[in-house]
Amino acid sequence: MNDSTPKRKDGEHLSDVQIAFILAFDKVKTSQREIAKYVKCSCGAVRNILDNYDFDMFKGRQPRREYQRKTTEREDRYIERALKQNSALPLRDITNILPVQISETTLRRRRSEAGLGSYIAAQKPGLRPENVEA
Repeated sequence: MNDSTPKRKDGEHLSDVQIAFILAFDKVKTSQREIAKYVKCSCGAVRNILDNYDFDMFKGRQPRREYQRKTTEREDRYIERALKQNSALPLRDITNILPVQISETTLRRRRSEAGLGSYIAAQKPGLRPENVEA
């Protein structure tokens, strides 16, 4: 592949064309490191492709199924606002507050999409008696 092809994003699958390139380069005895450089992916990805696909049997993958979302954009905004306002509550309690019936898993996904983290606030030490007097 040429140098103008963009590097793959983390977590993004290789396309069928990239898989075919990897299999073809392997067929002509190119090293895995060189294949990774040409296709712009990791050596581990090349190794996985060579382990899982056969050059003679490769037909491509089926497209991934698109799932219908349970919530609308408006409900997503409401959920995000509820997550921000009730950040100290557990997710199971927030699901009971919402007017929309969604599971904890859906709520966790919407929290992740909004870029909100899951964390426990650090406990800060109290003031010592001499600091209170000061």
